[in-house]
This record gives sequence, C-alpha cells and structure tokens, in this order.
Amino acid sequence: MASSPSDLHLLCVEDHKPLAKVIQLTFEHEGYHVHMAHRGEMVLEMARQIRPALILLDVMMPGMDGFQILKALKHDEALKHIPVIMCTARDTEEDRSLALEAGAKDYISKPYDKADLVARVRLALKRPEQTCPR
Repeated sequence: MASSPSDLHLLCVEDHKPLAKVIQLTFEHEGYHVHMAHRGEMVLEMARQIRPALILLDVMMPGMDGFQILKALKHDEALKHIPVIMCTARDTEEDRSLALEAGAKDYISKPYDKADLVARVRLALKRPEQTCPR
C-alpha cells in the first residue's frame, strides 16, 4: 500500500530563506511534513534523524555545496537510498549530467513552477529504489 503525503517527511535544503519558505508552504499544503536546512553541513545529521522520504537539494550554498552533499549522502549506507532532487539556478548540461551521474533522481532549474516541482516529487517517490533501505 502506498504512503500518503501526510506519512512522508521531506528535507528541503535551500539557503535562500524566502524561497525555502515558499517550498515549505507548498509541500505542507500538499500534506507533507517538511524539514528545512539552510546550510549544507546540517543535511547529513538531519537526514539521519528524520529519515526523509526525499531530499530537495540546492546546489549553490555556503559551506558544502549540493554536489558535495549528494556525494556524501550516496556514500552513506544509511542514507544512500533516499531520493534526491536537485533544485538549482545552475542549468548547464554539465551540471545536470554530474548530478544525475552522482545519483540524483531529478534535476530542476530555478525558477521553477510549483506544480511541476510537486509533480516531480510525487514521481520520484513512486519510482522503486535500486537498493533496499534496510
């Protein structure tokens, strides 16, 4: 039986606080539990604590950038199964390829349409994972 959004926790990693608030409100309106991180250094610890169903990850942040975080997530046995959608202003084919090759499930460029972002999250949550989380 599929989980409903109210059962699912999302972790949004976005250093631009006004945009982070929009994302948070968008997904809370959809019924998800949304946790926010504004610095890359917070992500691994938060992911271990809340075990999100999905991570929305900005690329350009102070400290650890999104590519470094993605690499760390995918090298952590307890976290590597969590789908990650990169949400970024960087829109080169090279960046997109790097993210997808590093294990991101999707890559969406800013500015993005909220309905499109919600649809991509739903799709990523429906895709079966290659590895078992347990």
